[in-house]
Amino acid sequence: MNENKTGNLIKKLREKNNMTQEELAALLFVTRQVISNIELGKTRPSQSNIEKLSKIFNVASFEIYTGEEINIESKELVDSTINKITTSFSTKLKKTIIIFSLIILIIISGFFAYYFFHSYNSVKIYNIYLENKNYKVNNGLLILTKDYINFTLDLDNQNNNEIKEVILHYQINKEDKIIVKTDDLNLNLIDIYGYEAYFNYDNLIQNIGIFYLEIIDTDNKTDLLELKLDKVYENKKLIFNKNKKMITSTKYEYSDKNIPEKIQSSFNNENDSFTLNVEKSKYKAQLTYLVENNQFIAIEEYKNYFINWLYDIDLQIISYSKYNEANNILEEFSIDITNIKANEKELYNYFYQNYIVEYLK
Repeated sequence: MNENKTGNLIKKLREKNNMTQEELAALLFVTRQVISNIELGKTRPSQSNIEKLSKIFNVASFEIYTGEEINIESKELVDSTINKITTSFSTKLKKTIIIFSLIILIIISGFFAYYFFHSYNSVKIYNIYLENKNYKVNNGLLILTKDYINFTLDLDNQNNNEIKEVILHYQINKEDKIIVKTDDLNLNLIDIYGYEAYFNYDNLIQNIGIFYLEIIDTDNKTDLLELKLDKVYENKKLIFNKNKKMITSTKYEYSDKNIPEKIQSSFNNENDSFTLNVEKSKYKAQLTYLVENNQFIAIEEYKNYFINWLYDIDLQIISYSKYNEANNILEEFSIDITNIKANEKELYNYFYQNYIVEYLK
């Protein structure tokens, strides 16, 4: 800064605006002597006063600082250049945002497409029964998923004759396959997808053939009994009605699980989990209860971040993770409910009130 040039320009601008030193001093909250010293080049104005002077005289702050007033043509050139730079930056920013949004949209669409094609109609449940006066099927159930196949039935012998052997057959396209041979009237077969120890998954999921029992008693008398299949459930719905009760076959699958009552009554039940979407004033949350693992999951979506809660009920451990929009971890804790630390109490109290009390008690 050249104090003399700056002082001369301030004096010129003051006089141009018909101001006295006293009037300018009042606007800057300084004494008249300070203004006099600045105009004489004895002292330089502070940065804050330079900003104030630029607003008072409607000039750029760098003009005050350099002591040189830019002419109209130069101002228009500067303004034009700044506008071009701003417009160019704004255009590039908009393009970047659009491209980034499209990429995110494609990724999200791909995820939902993958989930849809791997989950939609991936669960089928059939009741098994037969029409015969000598035998009756109790608790007959066939469950087909993309993870496993479960075939269950209890055969009730109405004649009370001694059974030597029970053979389960599966016939499709005139091909007959023996699934299992046993002397037990209770069958409970579980097949993991890919192993196919008992069943061919693709055949079952695409075209249910014919199951039949070959029952041989100790007198070598043979009965052939065709098993009837009645489809009672398949997950073709995209939206579930939480007030609609699930079929009894699904309850049978979970009969030995201690599922919290509020989860059974309020959540949507599909396959081996219960889900519920809730919306609060500050966030949206997706809640999931995993039956087999006995775990409760809450994913909270806020404006600029996400919070994931995982509560292992058996281990009494609460895992807390906070992520930003770029999926970077901001903070995480693992809370042992049996030994809560001082810095974990606030998080635990929040989870306890909002989830344990609300849904798990």
